[in-house]
Amino acid sequence: MLNIFMYMARLITFGCSNTHGEGLSMPEKQVWGSVLSNYLDREFVNQGIPGASNKEIVNNIINFKFQPDDMVFILWTMIDRYGVLNDKDNFTQFLPSSLDPNSIAYYKNIHTDYDHVFLFKIFVEYAVDLLKKQNIQTYSLFTWYKTRFGIDTQSTLLDIDYGRFYQKFPKGEDNIHMGAQGNEEFAKAIYHNGFKKHVI
Repeated sequence: MLNIFMYMARLITFGCSNTHGEGLSMPEKQVWGSVLSNYLDREFVNQGIPGASNKEIVNNIINFKFQPDDMVFILWTMIDRYGVLNDKDNFTQFLPSSLDPNSIAYYKNIHTDYDHVFLFKIFVEYAVDLLKKQNIQTYSLFTWYKTRFGIDTQSTLLDIDYGRFYQKFPKGEDNIHMGAQGNEEFAKAIYHNGFKKHVI
């Protein structure tokens, strides 16, 4: 008897804890990327990293092995996060709320808002351009609507405000991240109202 394996094209999500599924009891099923992958009948690959900065997200994209028929959704995170690449696989995170001495020193002595806005634009536009050159179907979303800062992502932008869903629906089990209902509705909004209009 032959074993027949059905090939499924992949849906890959990149982002921070909001993409990883923090605060959900069953993140592999409840996080927005998983819900969306079910709508689109694709295999789900979650590349969300808790605490990730946009720099770390871009590093993850650069080092990921894409396939030609992949569909990529990037939920860009807050611009005030940062960190240092130790090598391509190891990253030291700097978070504004962290009590880690390195984070405290960075935000006290080095960080400026202008620098982070400047870097944010570079990170987003570089990653979008990189994926576009590989003909990877890519869509950009923003954790908070105000962090777009005029970035030229019109070929990939899904104009759906994650923050609106975060504020409207109950929080997850950690009382910090968005709960299952919000993830479901966010995925549904992407599916019904956005992504087909912005294919690269």
